Amino acid sequence: ERLVGEASGRQVILFTHDLHFLYLVKSYADKAKVGVVSHWVQRGAHDGKPGHISLNNSPLMEKEFKSPTRAKEFLDRAQKEPSPQEQQRLVEQGFGYLRSTYEAFIIFDLLGEVVIRFGERISPGRLKDVVWDPSIVEEVIHKHEVLSGYVDAHLHSDAFAAQKPTHAILKKEIESFEAMKTKLKKLKREVGKV
Repeated sequence: ERLVGEASGRQVILFTHDLHFLYLVKSYADKAKVGVVSHWVQRGAHDGKPGHISLNNSPLMEKEFKSPTRAKEFLDRAQKEPSPQEQQRLVEQGFGYLRSTYEAFIIFDLLGEVVIRFGERISPGRLKDVVWDPSIVEEVIHKHEVLSGYVDAHLHSDAFAAQKPTHAILKKEIESFEAMKTKLKKLKREVGKV
C-alpha cells in the first residue's frame, strides 16, 4: 500500500518474483487508480540467457479473465496471421487464456467470490448468493479437461492425443463458454440472486 502511495506522486520501480506480492501491488494500485506497467524478465527460450524482457507482459490477475476477451484477441490475431506456425502458436495461446477464463468463472461466477486466490479471507456470507446447477458444474469440468488438451504445456498420451487446435474450434469453444455464462446469469435472475 505504501509503495502504491509513493507511485501516485512519482515513478516507482519494483523487481519481484513473488506472485502474491505482485497481486497485492496490482490490487492496491487498482483501488488507488494508479497505473501499473509490468514487464517480464526471463531467460531466452532458445539461448537460455537471462535478461530477455517481454514488455507490458506479466502474470495476470483473476479478474482479467472474467470474460473471454483475451482468448478472442488471440483468435483475431491468429486469423490475420499469414504464417501457419504463428497461427498455431496464437490459437494455442487463445486456448490457454480460455482455460484460465473457466477458472475465473469458477471463482467469480459459480462460487460468487467466496474464495479468492491471494485474497485476505474467505467470504462465507457470499455462499447465500451461490446458485448451484449440476449441469453447469459438469460442463465446467468437461470443458476444462477439453481445453487442457489444446494447451501445449500438457503431455498427451499418443492414444488420447488432442485434436490439432484450429481457429474454428477456438471460436466454437469461446461461444460455448459465453452460452454457459449466460445460462448461469439467467438461473441467478430466476432465483433472485443477481
